[in-house]
Amino acid sequence: TTKFAKQGDLGSKVLPKRPSGVVWRKGSVVSASWQNTAEHGGGYQYRLCPASEALTEDCFQKTPLEFATPDTHGVIFSDSAKNRMIDARVVPNNVTGTGDWMMNPLPYGDENCGGCCDYVVP
Repeated sequence: TTKFAKQGDLGSKVLPKRPSGVVWRKGSVVSASWQNTAEHGGGYQYRLCPASEALTEDCFQKTPLEFATPDTHGVIFSDSAKNRMIDARVVPNNVTGTGDWMMNPLPYGDENCGGCCDYVVP
């Protein structure tokens, strides 16, 4: 819990602006990461919404980003000796109609990953 917001509040409405100094340039390639804490399959997509517009789901759905390296994922552990590249799979816009979606690349058990999904990063 927090004293700054309650469940259901929109961060864009209740949180103060915190400029990072980052400038996103159209066509540039940037690194992004996500954390898998509950294996349930599915997939994900990165999207942007201009700060000049209302930060709504509709706004974000208008600007899905393309994946610069849609064939591989880097899996990173606290023990860097276990880091590895694994195959990734994109479900393309012509299938989804909502932009490219990246399938969750982490398999259950040992498949294609050398046991990486059985390891919990402390």
